[in-house]
Amino acid sequence: FTDVQDSTRLWDVCPGMREALDTHNDIMRMLIERYQGYEVKTQGDSFMVAFHDADSAVMWALEVQEQLVNVEWPEDILGQKSCEVVHSKTTLDKDGCPAVLFRGLRVRIGIHTGCPELEYNTRTSGVDYFGPMVNCAARIEALGSGGQVLVS
Repeated sequence: FTDVQDSTRLWDVCPGMREALDTHNDIMRMLIERYQGYEVKTQGDSFMVAFHDADSAVMWALEVQEQLVNVEWPEDILGQKSCEVVHSKTTLDKDGCPAVLFRGLRVRIGIHTGCPELEYNTRTSGVDYFGPMVNCAARIEALGSGGQVLVS
């Protein structure tokens, strides 16, 4: 599961939020395809994604966080406290400057492994996942802060 931190407030104050969310969605979907994931469903700015194995899920989540830091965000998004640039106090980038830890939309990602219950959705022609394993994954995501990947 994923969720954009502070998105409700950002929609209220940032005209660039539509563009920012489109960028976020493009990154998520490009990387879901790269890591051979399955987009179970989305709701607002949240994604529910399934992978064949935990390694693919973790590699996807880490690359999502890297891509989100490096993309061009609308200026009104970067002007928000929850989206401003935050530099490391201990790590340098390849140019010897403080590494960028956060920049732009901050997404929390929760990963949990297991075998969910499956149900074919005739309306969407897709498979939905549910049950205790899915509930646990959602709770793990909710514990995180934007920019974090939590794995059970």
